[in-house]
Amino acid sequence: MYVWILLLHSWWRWVVVLTGLLLLGGLVFRWKTAQAWMQHLVRFFPLTLDVQVLLGVVLFALSPLTVQALRSGTLFAHDLARYWSVEHALPMVLALVLAHVGQKHVRAAMLAGHSPSRAGRWLLIGAVLLLLMAIPWPMMPNGRPLFRL
Repeated sequence: MYVWILLLHSWWRWVVVLTGLLLLGGLVFRWKTAQAWMQHLVRFFPLTLDVQVLLGVVLFALSPLTVQALRSGTLFAHDLARYWSVEHALPMVLALVLAHVGQKHVRAAMLAGHSPSRAGRWLLIGAVLLLLMAIPWPMMPNGRPLFRL
């Protein structure tokens, strides 16, 4: 089961990244012509992130590395276990919070017929940037392959 969740988490990352980049482009360049399309992206991005974080929590609970580190009490002493439990998970959860708060601000403005608020835009932009920084890209010390098979 762990391997299947790991594969799903690895591949779902691309849905989150693509949605986040499209949203980022729409917010930065203020695509006015695609107002309905942007509303869907604003609603869909936090949902994709919800699924990804949920898969990550399940992976954390099933991972042999973290289970062993938790049992032995060395979660923060073991570099790799600390990376996955703090240095990767914490920014992802923070990105999730920023995405939901930003979604609330942007959707409220869009539904009222106004352009997205500055705070909402920056919260969503921050969520996407934080997400991109916390992904273990292959060139990083704890990097993972782009496509897990």
